[in-house]
Formats: sequence, C-alpha cells, structure tokens
Amino acid sequence: MSEWRTHASWLVFAGGLVVAAIWGIAGHTPLAAGPDTAPVEARALPLPPASREAGLTRRDVASVGAPFSVYAAGAAGEAATAAAVRRLRALDRTLSPWRPGSEIARLGHPGLEPGADARALIRRATRLARLAGGAYEPGVVDLRGRVAVVPRGAAFDPGPLLTGYAAQAALTAMSRTGATRAAVVVGEDRYLLGEGSEAPWRVTLANPRWPDQSIGRWRASAGAVAHADGEGACRRAIVVTPDREAASVLARIVCAQGPTKGLRWAERRRGLEALIVSRDGDVRRSRGWPAPALTRASARSSARSRSVPATASVAAPSTRSAPAPARPGTSSKSSARPDEARAGALVTVDVHLRIDRTEVTNAAYARFLAEASTHERCHPDEPAEKDHTPRYWRRFRGRLFTESAAARVAPFDARTFRDPLRPVVGVDWWDAYAFAAWAGKRLPTRDEWVRAAAGGDARRWPWGDVWDYARANTGGEKWGELDGHIYAAPADAFPGGAARCGALNMAGNAAEWTADGFVAGGSSRSPPSGVRTDAGRERDRAFRSFDTGFRCAADAQEGS
Repeated sequence: MSEWRTHASWLVFAGGLVVAAIWGIAGHTPLAAGPDTAPVEARALPLPPASREAGLTRRDVASVGAPFSVYAAGAAGEAATAAAVRRLRALDRTLSPWRPGSEIARLGHPGLEPGADARALIRRATRLARLAGGAYEPGVVDLRGRVAVVPRGAAFDPGPLLTGYAAQAALTAMSRTGATRAAVVVGEDRYLLGEGSEAPWRVTLANPRWPDQSIGRWRASAGAVAHADGEGACRRAIVVTPDREAASVLARIVCAQGPTKGLRWAERRRGLEALIVSRDGDVRRSRGWPAPALTRASARSSARSRSVPATASVAAPSTRSAPAPARPGTSSKSSARPDEARAGALVTVDVHLRIDRTEVTNAAYARFLAEASTHERCHPDEPAEKDHTPRYWRRFRGRLFTESAAARVAPFDARTFRDPLRPVVGVDWWDAYAFAAWAGKRLPTRDEWVRAAAGGDARRWPWGDVWDYARANTGGEKWGELDGHIYAAPADAFPGGAARCGALNMAGNAAEWTADGFVAGGSSRSPPSGVRTDAGRERDRAFRSFDTGFRCAADAQEGS
C-alpha cells in the first residue's frame, strides 16, 4: 500500500476542525454548568461518514478536545471505525476536564464515584507525575478505593495523557471487532495496531526545519510515535514506544531534559526510543532508534497515498515482514559483508561502532558508480533523476582559468580531484548515502563521528589537546606549514594525526558528511579551530564542494 505524505496536511487539519464544528453544532447536548450538575447523556449522534482509500476505512471525530482520525484495514474497517468513534464519544463525555458535568471535572464532589476510565486515568497520571520530575504535573488526586479526594483549590488535568488514553481505548475497541491493522491519528501523534505477517506500517518523520526532508523512516507494527516541542536546547523530541497511553507524556519528559540527558533517560527505559532535534538543527537518536527500511521503489509507490496533518506520517502496511531492530541510522544491510573491503577497511571505535579508517577514495567511488546500476538502495527522498557522478569528475573550469597563473600555482584540475588514492570530493549528502548503502554500511551520525574523532575523552583534535600542524592537512598553505597539499592529500596520509581508534584524517583533508546533514572535521583549507573534533556545520543536502567528502560507519560486531 502507498505511503501517506504530508503535502495536504493543512487540508486534512482543516477537515478535522470542520468535523469538530459539526460535532459541536449538530448533535451534542450541552451540559449545564455548576458543581451539582450530573453528567447528561448526549443524544445518539449519527456516525461520521466513512471514506475508503487503498484498503483503509477512515472516520474523523472530535473527542477530549482534539480531532481524531481512526483508520482500519480490511473487511472489518467499517465496524471497527464505528466502534472507535462510539468509544471516543463516550470518553469525551466522562473524561473531558472542561466539561462541567464530566467525571473528571466533578472529582471530589460528595457522592461521586469515578468510573473505571476516570480511575485508570488518575492512577496512570499519578505514576507518570512521579517519574517526570516536574515535566508533567497533572494535579494532586488521592484515589481511595472508588472515591477521589481532591485538596481544596486543586484541580486535575491529565493533559497529553488524556489523548493517549483515548487513542488506546479506540484501538482496543477496533481490535474487539476483529480489526488486526488499525491506526489512530491525533494531531502529529500516531497510535498503531498491527498483527500478523503483513502488519507493519510505514512511518516517516519530517524534519521540523525542512518539512520536505525526512529524518526517519521505518516499519512499525504496534505502539505509538509521539512528539513534544520545547523552547530550550530541545526543539522537538519524538519518541517511539509500545506504551501508547503514555507516549505524549514520555515525549514531554525527554524534551524537557534536553538532548543529552533526555536521550540518556530514554535509553534507561525498556522499549522507549527517542529522537531529538536540537535548537541548532542537530538530530540525535537513542541507540535503539528504528533502522530505515524503505527503498526508493517503495517511496515511488507511496506518492499516491493519503495525506495526514503530521510531522510523522503513517503509511499503509508493507507486504513484507519487518526487519529486526537495529541501531540509529543503520540500514538492513549495515552488518559486515564479504565485499565490505572494496569500500575501505573499518576500525573499531567502541562496543557499538566501527568507522572507516580513511575517507572514501576516488577508486572506491568509481567501483560504486560502475556497479550500482539502479537507485534501489538510494534514500527514498532523493531528488528524481539524481546523478551520483561527483562534480569534479566532469569539466568544471574553462580554459581561461586552467591556463591562468593562479591555476599554475594551485592546479584546480582533473588530476587533483580524480586521483584514485585521494578522497572523493564534490559529492552531496545523497551521493554519500547511496554509496554507504551500496557498500553495506551507513553514514555515521554527527555524535558517532565526534565520538570516533575524540577517542571517547573529548579531545580537541584526534591526537590530543595540543595543536600540531604536522599531524593534519589544513590551512590551504596559508600559515606557512607547507605540508605539501593545497587540496586533499591521499586518504592514508598523516598517520601521526590518527584518532585513538586508528581512523586517519578526521581533522582536515576533506570535510565529511554525517547522517544528520552536518559536515564535520574541517578540510585542507580550514584553520586549527575549524578542524577540532567538535567542529561541524549544517549544510543543505544538495551542497557540493571541492573540499567535502565522507567516510562510512557500521555497527560493531560481537567479538570485533
């Protein structure tokens, strides 16, 4: 089935608002205000119309203050979505804090015994509040048996837990009708149900800074994908968890702690994975973040799919089974293969990571161009008609320049940029991604690249904290170090500047693409501060330069 894209998000969001307006105007019985008002049953409302596309049945309904879209696949779709709508409407009457007659609004009122849903919501909110350390404060409620005791002047507001609880209830209702594949969409959060060999849904995350670019794609069979936005170091946190009820609250907790502490907090909790987009656009992932599992072919088939208003879009189930979980940024082919040596030897950084000893050379890249005859392993967002030929493998300067005095001093010619032993340069992010997939590897994340370069102890440069011109190809010969290389040196040059893991030229020579769109390490024209292990600059993925190349990474294998 095709993948749901996001280009029509405003249209669908507007549709959700229309549904909410129709719901409020056409059929809901108003509840009288006042603490003595008992809940009033809403008269029976007609079901919202169902629509069908690509084997999915969809209904939209407003509940607990949010627009819900419920989806179910197969013959059970009609009955399943109808059951979900009825359950969501019932929860709206009993759990909405802003409805004066709801059980939540009347907590603590004499003689009121909260129902099963209200009690379950209170218990879960109380446990999450203890876990959150101030990031989630629903209010103080003491549940004694079937009676809720609320301190004078206090109020209970379950916040994002309420939508998660309602989404879980809707999925449970659909499952009871026989649905085995169903989804609930609330704003930008997704709650998924999948059972059987064809269960996985395709999930795509858009970059909050560049919505037309994805920062994650994978297949998921069950659980939730939820987000939280922040104003500090964390711009957005996205979590993947089997705990649908708590997903949005968990995202808020991760976001509140910032990129470093938030990821550590997530990694200490079983089943919880997190991705954080920092204020400066850096993308960081927990160690078990789902691996990408879509090919270019599947992306093309997704173009006809339904749109939803989301940063995370959920597409129809794949007809293939989901791959085993892998570490962040990996592909299903990221483990070692017999032909891995054709693209460069790997060195071990730590128990989790291996990285290429050198930058990818022109010789290795030439083999890639000769053997990769299709785009099947390319990134699914790669521009159409993409050509992976490096910029400087074509004619790139006119005769007027090549015969000039400047060109004689610093030859900017084919020999400089096509030498088999030198790093390939003039490649963009799409080129680097495609090569890594062909080689059975992946691009390192920025964090992984820094970890390899700094040797695990935050060194300023790969060899230590004292600068030494002789250990790196830098400066463009501007400072008189005269290392003999105006542009990139051979990839195995400067062995004295090796990182602790044995990787060469992680300071200078060619700047290197990372999986999250940063160019790290500086280049042959950078000053000492520009080749520090933590140096990097975010670039557009189509950026190409005569001093920018890449190296690949892979997961560390047991016993390596």
